[in-house]
Amino acid sequence: MLQVKYSFPYSDLDYSSEEEIGQSGNALEFGHTLEAQIQGQIRAGFVIAGLYEDTYGGQKALGQYTHTVLSQQRQSGLPEDDFNAKAHGPLLAG
Repeated sequence: MLQVKYSFPYSDLDYSSEEEIGQSGNALEFGHTLEAQIQGQIRAGFVIAGLYEDTYGGQKALGQYTHTVLSQQRQSGLPEDDFNAKAHGPLLAG
């Protein structure tokens, strides 16, 4: 039986200590609503040119019931420097 453990938005940083994260060796996981993800891309200047849904081949329990992976082909209408400034703020801009 599947049991929902966390709601969206989700971040491993909210549920694990720095020590646990460092020792696990796993990649950090973040979860967003589809609306937040796509709206963020649109605000950053992306043009969505394609969309594909998939599962992990039925290897994960939820994948037996719904698509769990979303891949997008995108185009950015912004020069690289402008994209970094809009998408990431002052940390990567300039």
